[in-house]
Amino acid sequence: MTINQLDDGLKTLIKQHKNYQKRPLIIYSAVWPFLKIMKGKKNKIILDIFKVLTNLRSKNQDLLMPSFGNGYKDGIFNSDNEKSKNGILSEMFRIHPKSERTLSAFFSYNILGPNQKLVSNLKPKNCFGKN
Repeated sequence: MTINQLDDGLKTLIKQHKNYQKRPLIIYSAVWPFLKIMKGKKNKIILDIFKVLTNLRSKNQDLLMPSFGNGYKDGIFNSDNEKSKNGILSEMFRIHPKSERTLSAFFSYNILGPNQKLVSNLKPKNCFGKN
């Protein structure tokens, strides 16, 4: 599989969904399956996959990727410095200069798109609900 085949395949899959341009894209992905089937240098493949994923959205669409953390340390959650536990693609998205992270210490997401300020400023009171 080439990076162009991956790009074309993902775009085809997304376009099959009704009103796909009006819905946010939420990506849960691991890089190792791609590394098994793609030829080339590991770091270049990872960077190419990251570019494909971040370019999937239309300009009016939000892209979200989980960026779960380890919770609070000494009563503080530092969303800027807490690395993602969801793998290298998620960590690359977390440090992307235009993405923002939600304020959940345990189950945060990074978001890129027109609603990122709204979503990243939500203030959850309890990550597991009231009960």
